Order: sequence, then C-alpha cells, then structure tokens
Amino acid sequence: MKKLLIIHIILFLIYNSGCSYDGPIYINDIEVYQNDNLIESNLKYFDGRVWVLYNNQKPTKEKIYLSVDISSNEDILIVFNIYSPKLTVNEMKLTLNYNTFTNTNEGGWATVLNKDGDYTKCTFLIDDFTNDFNTITSYGWLTNQGPKYMGSKAMSSNYTLWGVNINLIT
Repeated sequence: MKKLLIIHIILFLIYNSGCSYDGPIYINDIEVYQNDNLIESNLKYFDGRVWVLYNNQKPTKEKIYLSVDISSNEDILIVFNIYSPKLTVNEMKLTLNYNTFTNTNEGGWATVLNKDGDYTKCTFLIDDFTNDFNTITSYGWLTNQGPKYMGSKAMSSNYTLWGVNINLIT
C-alpha cells in the first residue's frame, strides 16, 4: 500500500510539474522572395553597432537573423517555415524595427497559409519597401493551445532564428 501511494505521488508530481506537452515551436527556416526569385541570404546577428556574419560553427545565444541584400524597393515576400508538430498556428506576431534595438512599435501579423505535417507556413508581404525599418522579428504565435513565445530552436541547431534583416543596396 505504501509503495502504491509513493507511485501515485510521484506520478502526480511529474504530471503537474509544469512540463509542456504542446511540443516545441520555432522558426525552422525563412525564405525571402522578390519578383518571384529566392534571394540569396546568410546568417547574421547585431552586436550593438554592426551586423556580424555568423559562421554556425559553435552554439550561440545571439539572436540570429536571416540577412538579405535587395537592390530595389519592390514587393518583398517573406516565408516563415515554423516547426509546430503538436500545435495549430493561428497567427504569428511580427515587429518591425531598426537594427533590433530601436522599436518602431509597428508590427504586423504574418498570414498563416497551411500546415503540412510538422510545419506551418506563414507569409509576410512588404509592399514598396522604404527602409524605415531593416529588421523583422518574430516574438510569438497564437496557437490552439494559447500564446507561445520565441526562444526555442531545433535540438541539433547552434542558434535560434529570430527573423529577417533587410539591407537596401542603392
């Protein structure tokens, strides 16, 4: 009887420990298109002064962004591929800022296109890019299990992908 009581207490503690059964949710990768062409990109982080190229050779706690160079202000389509195996993503919250630290308090919601297996595809369209901002950051999602916030990454990844850095080359 004592053993049974101990087993029940242990199971109760494990069940109510605050562990999330929703599974992970994070940006797996991002694609940026202009004129229906995929734009070449690299990974960067902002060190407080300049954008620094990240070589992905060792783990980092820096907020990593997909960085793209564009030469015109034509429409830019950003496709976020979200890993969300146990969640249904309803909305994705984005903020637009300059070099990650000057928040313009402007933002938007990415359009959720579809869920295909473990991945949800979300898009954000920028009409006539004006360089008022150069960074698009994801801070979280509204899901069928409530709000979820950024910070997770793939177990095999060295970094967390937070968004997109856009460089207008004139």
